[in-house]
Amino acid sequence: MRPRAVALAVGVLVLLLAGGCGGSRLEKSSLAQFILPSKEIACVMDVVYVRCDVRAPTFTPPPQPADCDGKYGRSVRLMGERTTFVCVTDSILEGPELAFGKSITIAAYTCTSAEATAEPGVTCVADRTGARFTLTPSGYTFTPPSK
Repeated sequence: MRPRAVALAVGVLVLLLAGGCGGSRLEKSSLAQFILPSKEIACVMDVVYVRCDVRAPTFTPPPQPADCDGKYGRSVRLMGERTTFVCVTDSILEGPELAFGKSITIAAYTCTSAEATAEPGVTCVADRTGARFTLTPSGYTFTPPSK
């Protein structure tokens, strides 16, 4: 099985064992993957970082780094205190659905699916530092750690 398929299978198994993606705290798990009901944003979470991809972003990301040979501007990663756009060569736009208004926690990260007035989005936070991001198809917000 390919590594991406293995990661997806593990993520699905973790969520199924936890009773689906209705919202849960999975402290003993080390991996989860989900997609919003709109199918526009999906995330993968582990004990080190959270990464979320938007299917068709309409916002303008920061300039692409010169060393990026993959896709840039649709994937955001929160690791510890730092949120950045990342260069990727894969897609995580699949997984079990995380219902709007529900949250999931893996170790020190929590992501919440929200249906905003205009469009759906996701907010992910590093619980220990307060660093967070919000991602929608039309925009993003990065919030530094709270002091």
